[in-house]
Amino acid sequence: MFKLKFIASNEIDELAKKAGRTCGDCTLCCELLEVEELKIPARCKCPHEMKHGGCAIYQTRPSVCRDFACKWLVDPTFDEIWKPLISGLVIYFGEGDNMLAKEAPSTLNVHCRDKGAWLREPYYSKIKQWAIDGLNHNLDGELRKPEEQIYYKTIIHEEEKQFLVLNNQVEDITSSYYAMRYHYDDKTWSIQKFTKDEAENYAKGLTC
Repeated sequence: MFKLKFIASNEIDELAKKAGRTCGDCTLCCELLEVEELKIPARCKCPHEMKHGGCAIYQTRPSVCRDFACKWLVDPTFDEIWKPLISGLVIYFGEGDNMLAKEAPSTLNVHCRDKGAWLREPYYSKIKQWAIDGLNHNLDGELRKPEEQIYYKTIIHEEEKQFLVLNNQVEDITSSYYAMRYHYDDKTWSIQKFTKDEAENYAKGLTC
């Protein structure tokens, strides 16, 4: 049965300990992700990153850092090839983005250190499989009925661009408002993009 477990912030230390893993000298999440509390934009070096790796304030790091964990750190099913320093990828569950939905699903985010890093194997095949499984299963890990809420969607963050991975294609959704559509005839997904005004009308249940 398919299931990728969501990790609550109070579970991180225990799960990392069970997996026998620590951040160590890896600071890729610090380099790729925005840290609002420290006013550090995405893809900017954190001033607390040490010369040879690791965080100078790790023991007293702010809650926004303490409450974050990549999938490799806490999930033993992600083997060593998924370690961020090796893969060049930081993978984690986050909040829904600007997809138009009454309840936006959580997002499996894949942040890339280098352009095209996510397209290398074995990463690309696995990411596509996660995308398919996330669209096709519900929160209980069972096959999702078409009318059920989507479990999660998979977003690639590559430099300034964002891509949505569907079961049959990859869509550039950079700075886009969009809605996902399921096609019953061939059981595939596509997206419909909107302008800001169209998106506001759509969200209100009006015809674009």
